[in-house]
Amino acid sequence: MVGETRRVHHREVSEQLGVASVESVLANLLHWFDLKLLAGETAENLDISEVYDITTTKKTPLHVLPTSHSSF
Repeated sequence: MVGETRRVHHREVSEQLGVASVESVLANLLHWFDLKLLAGETAENLDISEVYDITTTKKTPLHVLPTSHSSF
């Protein structure tokens, strides 16, 4: 029983580490780039409806143009 508890705990820690890693990468991308809407798009005409399944996703993808706002 003790070994099984350790394996379950290890899997939970691994999942938490994976989520933290993805959040860190996303935060770095958002920090180094400005995201602009494509030509002709405005915030008012964006479709923000969602599809509910195992996870919630946008019905239509959001397309943006990343532009660097700092010099490397």
